Amino acid sequence: MNGPQPQLQDLTIEQKRALAAGLLREKAGREASAWPLSQGQQALWFLDRLAPESAAYHLHFTARIRSRFDTAAFERACAGLLARHSALQTVVVERAAGLTQEVRPGVQPHFHVIAAEGWTDEELHAAVTSEYRRPFRLEEGLPWRVRLLRKAPDDCIFLLVIHHIASDFWGLLILLEDLSRLLAGSPAGRPGAASYGDFVRREARELEGAEGERLWEYWREQLHGLPRLDLPFSRPEGVSQPFAGATHAFSLSPELSARVSALARAEGAGVFAVLMSAFAALLGRYSGQTDFPIGTITSGRGHSDFTEIAGHFMNPVVLRVHPHAATPFREFLAESRKTATAAMAHDGLPYRLLVDRLQTARDSGSPGIYDALFLYQQPAKLPELAGFFIPGYPKVARRFGGLEIEPFFHPQQEGQLD
Repeated sequence: MNGPQPQLQDLTIEQKRALAAGLLREKAGREASAWPLSQGQQALWFLDRLAPESAAYHLHFTARIRSRFDTAAFERACAGLLARHSALQTVVVERAAGLTQEVRPGVQPHFHVIAAEGWTDEELHAAVTSEYRRPFRLEEGLPWRVRLLRKAPDDCIFLLVIHHIASDFWGLLILLEDLSRLLAGSPAGRPGAASYGDFVRREARELEGAEGERLWEYWREQLHGLPRLDLPFSRPEGVSQPFAGATHAFSLSPELSARVSALARAEGAGVFAVLMSAFAALLGRYSGQTDFPIGTITSGRGHSDFTEIAGHFMNPVVLRVHPHAATPFREFLAESRKTATAAMAHDGLPYRLLVDRLQTARDSGSPGIYDALFLYQQPAKLPELAGFFIPGYPKVARRFGGLEIEPFFHPQQEGQLD
């Protein structure tokens, strides 16, 4: 039976100092494991509250494992991944002072093996779709999960799903790289001195200072009087945003791909600039407009401290394009490349703040400033897995953490701008 607890006035000076030091350590620990949401995360939280059942902001990776393996070892590797990345351990908490993300160390990964003996590929795809679309409860549980659909000892579908609030595409590749190492029995990548909380604090500090004002002045001038893209949609504007969509796969022939690369080299541009300009010209032809915005994505990892941290760093930027039927494509390419270069040099202003400050109409049928988005993704890590994100890619086996895997493509059926 415990005796009565000593009162503060009964403690010696040394005991009071020890107590104060302990309380300060406890407070520092709480602050180190809790921080506000970044601006991008706040936007995703709003969208999650708007459509809590939607999977539009779920990221995923699927692969078919074609070798025997120990599921318990796979689960231990997932636990190691969870311990390595604080973004996987966070829940969002609403407090009087605002939204906070809190790290919950010691939690177990959401890992589950599904018996799939005798299932057809159609049944496997249906189960993957169901698990992928399962909503996250960001205020209650972890923002990621792993599922293994085991059809046979040497035939298993691996699915990793993570909410966009906890990771971007770059972060997903970091997680896969670390998981591959853990499965092979090697340690995951060494965690850096910085954390996602450091990114949130840096973002707030820069936005409150002269840098934030400089960025805002650039975008206010760049986007003044910007019209919306007015495509001939079959569905009228102004209705609620269902986030419905589809994936349409097509490929460029080797000859056309070579011509695109040759044009990029000749004009001192990248393949991104060539393809984005062609996309803008196409939208201009359909809309009949010569002034409209296109969105694209920057990594948001301009500081080297954050290159090995999983988290939501990416930031959309707006490209204001001016396609004219009478303008030669090379001239339009040069103009578009200059626009894109300037936009990416000013990507430090979060898109959420840009939308709010421009007072863009944000009814439930409008996603923000732009209605079309162009991405040209080249994986910064694991280039050998690039084909796993491309529909129709040949089922060529790859090594992953000592396992043999092949693509099991699951198309995204949600549209973030629809």
